[in-house]
Amino acid sequence: SVVVSSLDAITELLKHCKLGVTSIQGVPEMVVACITKIMKKECACQDPEEEDGLEEEEEAEQDELLFEYAGEVLPNLGRAMAPEGFAPYFMGLLQMLLKKTRKQCSVAERSFAVGALADCMEPLQGRLEPFIPHVLPVFMESTKDEENDVRNNGVYGLGELVLWGGELMTQHYNQILSSLSVLMSIESAPRVLDQIVGAVARFLVIGSSSIPVNEIVPVLMNNIPLKEDMEEYEMVFKALTALYSAGHESVKANIPKILECAVASQSAKEIDRDTIIPIVSELVKQILRDFPAEFQSVASALPAEPAGHLAALTS
Repeated sequence: SVVVSSLDAITELLKHCKLGVTSIQGVPEMVVACITKIMKKECACQDPEEEDGLEEEEEAEQDELLFEYAGEVLPNLGRAMAPEGFAPYFMGLLQMLLKKTRKQCSVAERSFAVGALADCMEPLQGRLEPFIPHVLPVFMESTKDEENDVRNNGVYGLGELVLWGGELMTQHYNQILSSLSVLMSIESAPRVLDQIVGAVARFLVIGSSSIPVNEIVPVLMNNIPLKEDMEEYEMVFKALTALYSAGHESVKANIPKILECAVASQSAKEIDRDTIIPIVSELVKQILRDFPAEFQSVASALPAEPAGHLAALTS
């Protein structure tokens, strides 16, 4: 618990102080050393002799917790630095992270490594070119993993790579969309299905002329409202806003479903409300202004509580 608390404190420090911390000589190196120790299982609490008294299940849970918190530190280190400053540190950890994605590693290790790689795509924006040949195959392979968490993180990684990779990713669009389509047809885990919707939404947010918008819009519309991963409403509503701004015909046809999603996001408990709700509210207000009859038709049919959530988004 001491190590977990320390990792959490490092993450919070990086989130709030950013360059104020990472510009201090030696700090990024110390943070990377902490992550490396956990990945190599060299922390005192990971000492096999110390763990002799632990049940195997308890030991696995402890490792999972350590990896989870270590996985938060690395991308937050990246966000606290400029991409060109973070890239060498990421390069230094890359091979170790890639090794942790192998099948013989534990579920906790695979999930941690794929998730950490995915979360680092944003802070590496503009510096991703040397990393794409390494991380793209890992994300693709992870979408086939037997474990839900690993598949979820693999899909998330593909979406983040598309979102932050810019023109470098154009040549890979069809391969990724094909992989997501196959997975969507066989996937049963609600959270992974939501993540596929989030990845498709990221394609729509980019708005590249290379993206087959009319082919992927139905995937988005047919799989909302989200089932479990409410955080993906941020990308869903950014995609819906992009479609609305482009005057895409799918928006008017799906106003009831879009407003249902708006109510779901407004009533969701565990989301980043400061980020998501303003995006949702802006689109809802636009729909009310441009399609008042359709809006009122939906609003008048809602029970009191959902109607209250919808009204709150228009105020």
